[in-house]
Amino acid sequence: MSETVNRLNGGRRTSRAAVAIGAGLVLQLLTIAAVLLATGAIEEHLRGVYAQYRPDQAERAGGIVVTYLLVVGVLGAAGWLLTAWAHRRRTRWTRVLAWTFLVLGTLLAVTNLAITEYGSRLVPLWLGVAGLVPSLAGLAAVTLLHRER
Repeated sequence: MSETVNRLNGGRRTSRAAVAIGAGLVLQLLTIAAVLLATGAIEEHLRGVYAQYRPDQAERAGGIVVTYLLVVGVLGAAGWLLTAWAHRRRTRWTRVLAWTFLVLGTLLAVTNLAITEYGSRLVPLWLGVAGLVPSLAGLAAVTLLHRER
């Protein structure tokens, strides 16, 4: 397999950090796809959250939460692409960029798990946990970037 990767890269060896960055991008795209595929489930979840208090707001909240998750997902994908570009160009600030995106992405993912209204989570638990998965790839990427020279 490494021979195939080397041929695809014009004969250059792919670093482990680049693989971790690529995996992070794929995981980020999968979380975006999960939001798109689960739009109905998110709206149903929010109907349950608002049913007792503000049933008229459930539909509106569903659109807001889905839009928010998609915007965060797209910004995350842009962060992965920027980090991949910086790593490929061997910029001095690649590690700082990767650390910055790791911290921001993890904070947003944890916030998604913590945001509540009327005592219930706004983002379904399974989707909030799925949002943390790209951060694991980010942790691997940061670790591997520090090991590279």
